[in-house]
Amino acid sequence: MSDPTVSIIIPTRNRSELVKRAIRSALNQSYDNVEVVVIDDGSAPEHLAALSEFEAPGLTILKNQTNRGGPYSRNRGWKSCNGDFIIFLDDDDQIEPEKVELQIRKFKELDDPEVGVVTSHAVDYRSSEKQIKYNRIRGDIHSKVLKSYELHGIETMMIRKSCIEQINGFDPDLVANQEYDLIVRLSRVCKFDYVDEILSCENRSENQINLNFGKKFKAAGQIWARHHPFWVQDGWKTVAYNYIRFLYLFSRYSIGMVFGEKVYRFVERQKS
Repeated sequence: MSDPTVSIIIPTRNRSELVKRAIRSALNQSYDNVEVVVIDDGSAPEHLAALSEFEAPGLTILKNQTNRGGPYSRNRGWKSCNGDFIIFLDDDDQIEPEKVELQIRKFKELDDPEVGVVTSHAVDYRSSEKQIKYNRIRGDIHSKVLKSYELHGIETMMIRKSCIEQINGFDPDLVANQEYDLIVRLSRVCKFDYVDEILSCENRSENQINLNFGKKFKAAGQIWARHHPFWVQDGWKTVAYNYIRFLYLFSRYSIGMVFGEKVYRFVERQKS
C-alpha cells in the first residue's frame, strides 16, 4: 500500500467557532495526504460567512441549502470526497496530530483487505468529567456489537471508503444512534482492528444529541425494530440479552426526560 488519501468529513451547523478548532486539528496531521471536507448544514448567514472566511490548502467547504441533518451531511461528504479512507469528525471534537499516520500504518502492517475499520481510544469530556473511552476490539466483532456499544466515538474510527459504499453510509431515517447503527452494519461486511493510543477528544457543547433523551428514546425503538432480525440470526442468547438491555435503555432515557441529566448520569454511573 502506497500513501492513500484520507478524507476527514466534518458536518457543522451554526458553530463557526467550534468547527474551526475541529478543522485545525484535521489539517494539522503528521500524515501529508489528507483532505478535509466540511459540510455546512444550512447555517445562519453570520455563521456561514465566518466559516467561509476560513481558507486552507486541502480544505473544501460544501453547503446544504437547508438543514438536512448529520447523517445526510456525512453521506454527502463521503460521496464527494477523494479519499480511500474516511474519518468522520464532529464539529465540537478534535483529533490528535498523529491519528491519521498511526491508523494508516496499522492498515499497512495488517495488509488484510478484510479489515475495513481501524479505531483508537478517546478522551471524553461530554459529561463534564474526564473519561477515557477504550476501543480494544478486533476481528469479527458483529456478535459483540449486537449486544452492546463496544465502540465509542465515530471520530476514533478510520474506515475504508469501499466498506462505507457497500453499506451505503449512514441511515438518515434514524433520529439518533446513527453511529451505532453504522458500526453494526459495517461489522457485517468487514473486520475491525485498533491502534492502542488515545487519538481524539470529545468535548461538551450545547445541544449535544446524547442529551436529547426524547430522540434517544425514539431511536432506541428504531434500532430495536431494524436490528431484531440480526439478534435472531445470532441466537436466542443475543435475543434475551437485548430484551434486558433495551428495557434498561428505555428506562434510562425515560429517567433523563423526566429528571434531567444529573439523575441520568447517576444511573449511568451505578451501572458501571
